[in-house]
Amino acid sequence: YPNRSPVVVDAARFRDDVDAVLGEIGGNLLALAEAIDSGQLPVESGTRFLSDFGTELRVDQGRRDQLSATILDRDTYLGNSIAAVGDTVVPFSWRPEASPTGERAPDWVPSVDVEIVENLSPAEASNPTGVRVPIGVPTAGTLVTAIPEIGSRAAGTGFVNTIIDPDGVKRRTNLLIESDEKYVPALGLVPLLLDGYDSITVTDNEYLLQGEQEALRLRRADDGTILFRWHRGQIQDGFETVSYATLIELESLLEDLAFNLRLMQQAGYLTVLDPEGQLFAAYDVAQQLRSEMAATGNPRLMDQYQPRIATFVSDAARITDAESEALLLALLDQQPASDARERVREQIVEIFSSTRNLVTVYTTTRETLESLLDDAIVFVGFTATSTSDLGVTPFEEEYLNVGAHATLLRTLQNESSLDSLPRWFGLLVFMVTMVALALSVELLSPRLATGIGLLLVVAQIIVMILVFRGSGLYIPLATSSVLTFVGFALVTALTYVMSEQDKREIRQAFEHYLSPNVITVLLNNPEKLNVGGEERQMTAIFTDVEGFSGIVDRLEPQNVVALLGDYLSAMTDPILEAGGTIDKYEGDGIISFFGAPLDDEEHARHAVEAAISMRRLEPVLNDRIVRSGRTPSPLRTRIGVHTGLMTVGNLGTPERLDYTIIGSQVNLASRLEAVNKQYGTLSIISGETYEAAGEGLLVRRLDQVRVLGIDQPVRLYELLGYADDSTSALRESLELFEEGLSAFEAREWERARELFVTVRRIYPTDGPAELFITRCDSFIERGVRDSWDGVISLTEK
Repeated sequence: YPNRSPVVVDAARFRDDVDAVLGEIGGNLLALAEAIDSGQLPVESGTRFLSDFGTELRVDQGRRDQLSATILDRDTYLGNSIAAVGDTVVPFSWRPEASPTGERAPDWVPSVDVEIVENLSPAEASNPTGVRVPIGVPTAGTLVTAIPEIGSRAAGTGFVNTIIDPDGVKRRTNLLIESDEKYVPALGLVPLLLDGYDSITVTDNEYLLQGEQEALRLRRADDGTILFRWHRGQIQDGFETVSYATLIELESLLEDLAFNLRLMQQAGYLTVLDPEGQLFAAYDVAQQLRSEMAATGNPRLMDQYQPRIATFVSDAARITDAESEALLLALLDQQPASDARERVREQIVEIFSSTRNLVTVYTTTRETLESLLDDAIVFVGFTATSTSDLGVTPFEEEYLNVGAHATLLRTLQNESSLDSLPRWFGLLVFMVTMVALALSVELLSPRLATGIGLLLVVAQIIVMILVFRGSGLYIPLATSSVLTFVGFALVTALTYVMSEQDKREIRQAFEHYLSPNVITVLLNNPEKLNVGGEERQMTAIFTDVEGFSGIVDRLEPQNVVALLGDYLSAMTDPILEAGGTIDKYEGDGIISFFGAPLDDEEHARHAVEAAISMRRLEPVLNDRIVRSGRTPSPLRTRIGVHTGLMTVGNLGTPERLDYTIIGSQVNLASRLEAVNKQYGTLSIISGETYEAAGEGLLVRRLDQVRVLGIDQPVRLYELLGYADDSTSALRESLELFEEGLSAFEAREWERARELFVTVRRIYPTDGPAELFITRCDSFIERGVRDSWDGVISLTEK
């Protein structure tokens, strides 16, 4: 949408109309005086009319002054304010091309006295202005300056253009530009010119600033520019920063303070505390001085303004202190008790507390600002969160551009401008580095050559940084760094190819009998090829297909191989995806483990997730292989999972190694897979696995058992899936089963049997419920020895 034109006031017409009304009143006053003088109007009546006209004239004059104040020429107001404050510099920018209208630089743009040493090569012999311009002092075709109402009232002006290198980084800037046969300074240089440095001498390698103080020498780069001495971090890390909102807050606090005191005056409190009425004298004079400064730009008025504000705040603090409040309250207490008196007391306490707080906050804020701003050079710039006035420095990708001018000033003040070597120096460094890399590849192993290459690159950067910090000598890194990186990348690629060839030979030697994960570990850690193992906490999974022998008997041998291929491939994927390692295949069974060769702190959780994935995948697999005729009946996989201390490693002989797991805990995992047959379940995990796997699982607690060959009792859990998988019927049956198991272990056989029978009504084919009903019947009929510890001994595999 197009922008609407701003609403404006015709100031001249407004003032003419008001003056006409005032003139008419003045004419009426004159006619009234003549009527009294001629006797046409009695003196008594004339006096009354005269008084009325005088009152109206004063009121209208006051209204004129108030309305005139609303007609504000903001440009003139800002210009006069700049002049009144003094030592204020405004910025401008420049363009190399000439203005289409042929405009020249304004007369109020100051010129710097510059002396150019004779042997200094000019930038362009055909400079159209005829002024000799040294390298690093460009010629400006157009100056984009502030409007005269603002720029002409400033103490100086400077350009804000900086140079951006080809890689987008700000490293340098021009100190001067030439425009209309005069030299104009950068914004960061102007404070020094105002401080007494009135001339600059330009030589081949430096700028010499001379004046009332000790001369400053600034190194010029090879292109004649000044290199910034950037600080690390953002602008607030290198300079004190003050939010403009703090200045607004200070003014707002002063207005609020005056407002509160006016309220106190209207309430009659100041009649007691300020009987002579001097409190607002200083404030009113200060406001008048402020208006005069905005109207005239007289800097001498500022010296009168500040002391009066300080007097006003000091008097306000004295009048509103606790002593004054106590005095008013004591006088109030002399009045008869009433609700009105109590309301007045509350008002006094509230306004005195509020006003004292305003005085405190105002004083603290002002002291903070004075400590930061007194005798300081302040750069004002837009730094809001949404600003796009950002640049890139060698240390920051987004740096507020106003900081560039402050950085230039500090660079000049500290005589810390940098110098740079010629660009060919970077190419020389690259060539030396590449020769060293080539020799390393030729004479040393690939790994050592890569290390030396990396060391050379890092050493080059460190040396450059040390030289830069120690001497301020800037070495152009762009070309050298890129070429060195490319060279290092080529050497690294060559080293990688040579190393991969060795790894390929190892992989080809072991890929037929080791899992991919094991091969990867062996490639990265060749020492693991040694015979031997280590003990570590791990989780093992054993699987077996229920009744697979009967299925095999009904299939041709080639069909058995195809069926096994389909089944083992499908059941292996969940194990590998969960981070497990396949130990071996034994017919239709899979032996796998989690926690080796790669460390895995959550090996139990990952093993359980693999078991659940296998369980979920089985119906999909059965649907496919039954429909294709590969099997006469669906396959049902029994799974056993256990967590414990196992031995894992390369076991065998140096000629034939097998990366596998052994130990009693491995045997226990195998037994758990077989225990499924006795419970009529498909997935059983041990209590150790359940505790280590964490929350979120859906399980059914079974009893404690001693399996064949393992003396230590093991708590069994049927793994049903994730907790989110449960249904209301399943939850009800699991609660009943848990209650029944507790009764069973407490030898309450009758009650336990009733609960298990209820579970069987919900799920008629529930294997564990059927098993425990049979056990209850047996214990009810035959009893159980007193020494029975609640552990069931399983004598079958």
